[in-house]
Amino acid sequence: MERLSHPLYPIYLCLVEALGLGIIALSWYLLYRQGTGFEWVLLAVLAVLSGSLTVKIPGINSKVSVADAFIFANIVLYGPAVGAITAILDGLMVPNKSKSFKRKLNYKLFNVGVMALSAFLGGQAFSLLYGRVSPHVGPLPTLNQLFPPLIILATVYYLVNTGCVAAIVALEANKHVYEIWRDRFRWIAINYYTAALISGLLAFDRSSITPMVLACIGFILLVVHLSERGYVKKFAETLKNCAP
Repeated sequence: MERLSHPLYPIYLCLVEALGLGIIALSWYLLYRQGTGFEWVLLAVLAVLSGSLTVKIPGINSKVSVADAFIFANIVLYGPAVGAITAILDGLMVPNKSKSFKRKLNYKLFNVGVMALSAFLGGQAFSLLYGRVSPHVGPLPTLNQLFPPLIILATVYYLVNTGCVAAIVALEANKHVYEIWRDRFRWIAINYYTAALISGLLAFDRSSITPMVLACIGFILLVVHLSERGYVKKFAETLKNCAP
């Protein structure tokens, strides 16, 4: 017998979608008002391109990507608005195999909403703790000054992102949110903290963003990606063996 979704499922879905659309509008407005240039576009393009390096989380329709490093870099270098737009662009590229057009549209809007919320709130937390929007507004920071805000950025982004997805999965399946989060998302935290540290190194000296540096970062992200794939494979086998 098919389990019915929780009554709050459609309400929560619409709420996240509406918040995402609101953040899109606010981010473009902030970009226009602040007169932000187009230097951030390179990192946004890299985020979209690297989004193809994904690892599917077993048991649910969700994936983890190495693109977060470039999303974080744009948050740290150019502020929450740019980070949110970068995250949204990455979210739009996530494929969906749903057959129903309505379900595809809801999936896309929800994914964009989650990405926008994660990046914008993470960026706001970073700016609040750091004391200004970007390390390049004012004197250059030291790594010691950047480290605590980077950890907060990664933590807020990780918890909002995984929490929102775990909630929609739990509501659709009528299960406990924490149970879903603990079993499916707890182990991917390393992806976000690695991404935050990489973005911090880029922010420490923007002139260091050379092809060689980007190639080294790409190699590090590839290693993280392959490690995650290995873990997911073992996790999927465990689930299979535990299934009744």
